Amino acid sequence: VGEQILENIETEVLIQLCLVSKTWKVLAENVLFKRWRNRFFEACESGKTKIVQLLLELLNDSELYVGLNCTKNDTGDTAFKLACYKGHKGVVKLLLNHSRSKSVNFNARDNNGDTAFINACCVGHKEVVRLLLDHSDSKNIDLNDLNAKDNDGDTEFMLVGNAGHQDVVELLLDYSFSKNIDLYTINDNGDNVLMLASAREHKDVVKLLMDHPACKSINLNARDNNGYTAFIKACCFGQKEVVKLLLDHSDSKNIDFNAKDNSGIAGILLACLKGHQYIVELLLDYSFSKNVDLNTINDNGNNVLMIASARENKDNVK
Repeated sequence: VGEQILENIETEVLIQLCLVSKTWKVLAENVLFKRWRNRFFEACESGKTKIVQLLLELLNDSELYVGLNCTKNDTGDTAFKLACYKGHKGVVKLLLNHSRSKSVNFNARDNNGDTAFINACCVGHKEVVRLLLDHSDSKNIDLNDLNAKDNDGDTEFMLVGNAGHQDVVELLLDYSFSKNIDLYTINDNGDNVLMLASAREHKDVVKLLMDHPACKSINLNARDNNGYTAFIKACCFGQKEVVKLLLDHSDSKNIDFNAKDNSGIAGILLACLKGHQYIVELLLDYSFSKNVDLNTINDNGNNVLMIASARENKDNVK
């Protein structure tokens, strides 16, 4: 009779009833188990840690094996992988540590070839990434994908930086030595992670890459296949805050603000060419203290004023 009364009560309320007394706990858990017995996957995906714990304790071995290892037909995701992707730290921690979760394949790949670790990095779930890093040795979690390249030559670390996930970038930098994470690789376009972040105005990521001890050997004047440096990219794509950050760090980092791309165009010329007035103004303000060459010309002999006039960027001409 007690269980029948509880059958129409919502799951979250039943979870709270488990805390009232031993009697209520037995009744509520029986109802919850019947309700969720065949929904292990859903419990993990929706982040219901208490339900996952209950199922881990009460499912028989064959039921649990199916729950832990079945995959979605359309995506190939496992329950563990989706918990990581959704950022459900409690569920992830439970599955990593519970004595009955030993059959979990922590390196299972979805239909795109991505693992749980890669998904957690891509979405920016710092605490889940930390859990996986901390358990990588004991659970044999494969971190090699961090240094593997995709079809464009980007590594996972580069993609995380390009997405602007500052917390995850910092975490990977902290673990880079112990986990052999390659911080200096370049993609097929010749970009390193600093260039990618600079082009997207991920100022905090750029600052991390310049200041973190693990990145002390990063080349701030490295060039991509078009001759663009991080500074030139920031100027080209109108990333004012990144440009200012690079200017403010120039004394200690020896950044070349007069570097030219393969077409002979310097950062200030590109900013003018693209009509980024605020960057042109910033470079004018810093020109004396940072030795920004205002008289630089491109391969056609055009300077800033000539480019601004030709492009009818009236504000820049002004």
